[in-house]
Amino acid sequence: MVSEYGVLKLHSSRQKHTKAMSAIPSKTKQHNIMSAFVTKGIMSKNKVVTATKIKLAGFLAEHNIAFQTADHMSDLINGILEDFGVEHKIAMKRTKATAVITEVIGESEKSSLAEKLKTEKFIVMSDKSTDVSTHKASCIIVRYYNVD
Repeated sequence: MVSEYGVLKLHSSRQKHTKAMSAIPSKTKQHNIMSAFVTKGIMSKNKVVTATKIKLAGFLAEHNIAFQTADHMSDLINGILEDFGVEHKIAMKRTKATAVITEVIGESEKSSLAEKLKTEKFIVMSDKSTDVSTHKASCIIVRYYNVD
């Protein structure tokens, strides 16, 4: 369904919609209709665990903490959660922390940076090198002034 005004207006006049709306109690109709479909402030356990993993990985990256620390950090957090009677465990070791940073946070930041650079002036610098294991790497650095 396309969310255009005309399509929504047509949908609201259909029999299926009017039947569904008559099933909703009148008390709910007086309040926000969306509250019947969405519960504000309540997240499922999967979303909470996913958000926790992303925040922990972001913490490691932001403070330049070695990813090997994630092996011990997840054990520590699970121990603390056990002490408070929380049943769910966080399973995030260094490989998952690396994947979350590169696949989730990195991709999000890359798209955010691309959107900013569409409107801002910037300078591009390039550098290529070979590390000790003869692995070639190419680095592209972008410098720009962030108004925010």
